[in-house]
Amino acid sequence: MQVNKIIAIAIGLLLSAIFFGVFIHYHRTPINLSLFYLQEVCRYWSWGFITHNIQTFFLLLILLLSSAGIGCKLLKLFQINLDSPCDEFIFSIGLGLGFFSLATLLIGFMDMLSLFVFYPLIICSFLCSYAEIKYFLSSLFMAIKKTRLTTLGIIYGGCLSAIILMSIILAIGGPTILFDSLVYHLAIPDIYIKNHGIVNIPHLVFANYPLNTEMLFVLAMILGGIHLPN
Repeated sequence: MQVNKIIAIAIGLLLSAIFFGVFIHYHRTPINLSLFYLQEVCRYWSWGFITHNIQTFFLLLILLLSSAGIGCKLLKLFQINLDSPCDEFIFSIGLGLGFFSLATLLIGFMDMLSLFVFYPLIICSFLCSYAEIKYFLSSLFMAIKKTRLTTLGIIYGGCLSAIILMSIILAIGGPTILFDSLVYHLAIPDIYIKNHGIVNIPHLVFANYPLNTEMLFVLAMILGGIHLPN
């Protein structure tokens, strides 16, 4: 049994390495550019950077909790019952982010893309879904208390957590160098924000049908600058 668990851990780490290799190959990221990216990560992730962007992380937490709360309300509205709080939390976040994406699109059509609109929207969403957020947090703490961790489980969880944490650091800490992000994922939201609304962008086909993720990028860039969308 122990050998099978060790093999499972090794396979998980191998699949993670393959994923990052395919990701780098897909975006044609040369080695020198990757080294530059890591250098920028080390430069950005200083103590000053963390303290300066503490508001960004706080907003991200509030946004995710608000999304889960709003999504849970939508599940109750449509009388959708799921098997476990974990499933309910995952589906609720997806529905909540979809709600904020469509709300951002509607606000953009009204030429009202501004902090003075989105701060009240996020705060009201958080307050209106406070009961659902409290339910999710209490369920999470109860699940942690009931979980019995073994030494191998701690090692396995630690390896996965380290991979996830490193991915987050690389995604948030460095500059945007990927082609898709520079051409339309972040470029289009930046133009929308500068014009305070959804505008026509000539010669850029992706601007003709704004994606749900781009609307989330618009929201994130308004709230937290360039790092929150990452």
